[in-house]
Amino acid sequence: MTMPSIVAVIPAAGRAIRLGDAVEGSKEVVEVGGAPVTAHLLHRLQLAGIDTVVIALRSGKWDIPAALQPYREDTTISYVVLEESPSAAHSVAAAMPMAADRLVALGFPDILFHPIDAYRRLLERQRSTSADIVMGLFPSGDAESVDMVELDAENRPRRLVIKQPDQGLRYSWAVAVWTPRFSRHFADFTASAFANGHELHVGDAIQAALDGGFEAEALIFEDGGYLDIGTPESLEEARRLFVEHPNLGDASSDSKPAA
Repeated sequence: MTMPSIVAVIPAAGRAIRLGDAVEGSKEVVEVGGAPVTAHLLHRLQLAGIDTVVIALRSGKWDIPAALQPYREDTTISYVVLEESPSAAHSVAAAMPMAADRLVALGFPDILFHPIDAYRRLLERQRSTSADIVMGLFPSGDAESVDMVELDAENRPRRLVIKQPDQGLRYSWAVAVWTPRFSRHFADFTASAFANGHELHVGDAIQAALDGGFEAEALIFEDGGYLDIGTPESLEEARRLFVEHPNLGDASSDSKPAA
C-alpha cells in the first residue's frame, strides 16, 4: 500500500497581541537561538522527512516569507494569504485545500518543543495504528492557557478541556498529525462554525471528531516539554535556554531540558 505524502500546515496569521512592543515585526520570525523561531519548527519537520510546508499568513506579514527565504533550499514553502484571521483555526482551515489527500503535520510556529524527533514518532504511531489523528502530548500545569487532554483507560484522547480552570489533567497537546479524512472533517466543521459566527479553536474541531467516532491516538512525551513564546516573559526564557544550551535546535540536543 502506497502511503500518502505529507504536508505540514503552519498557522501564522495572528497579531501577537500578548507580546506587545517586545518584538518588531511578526513573532513567527522573531530571533531565538540565532534563527527565526519558525526555522526551529522547519528543522523538526525535516527530521521526519517532511519537506513540504504550507504557511497561512495575514496580508502585510511579508517579513515571514523574507525571513524564511534562506530555508527554501531544504523545504518547499507555499503561502496562503488571508486578509484577516481571528484564530488559528481560521488559518488552518484556509490551508486545508492545499493539503488535498495528504497526511498533515500541524505545527505552531511560536511553540518550541522537544524531543526534536516528535514528528517522526507521531508518524510512526499513525502508520502503525491508522488513526485519524495522533496528538503529541506534553506534561503541562498551565490549564487556563492551553488545551488539556483527558485520556481514556488506554491512553487515547477522550476529551479536550480548552483554556479552563485546572481539572486535574496532566497533559496538553502541542503537535499533531492527521489523515485526509480528518482534514475533510476539519474543513466541514470549521466552515459550519464560521458561518454561524462561532469563536473557534483547533481543539474544538478535534473534540467534534472525537465525539463523532474518529480514531485518535495520543503519543505522550513524558520527558518532553514545550514553550510558547507568546509573551515577553516566555520569549526571554526561550532566548535564555538557547544561550545555556547552544545546540538546542540540533539533533544532538535531544536530551537537553529545553523547550
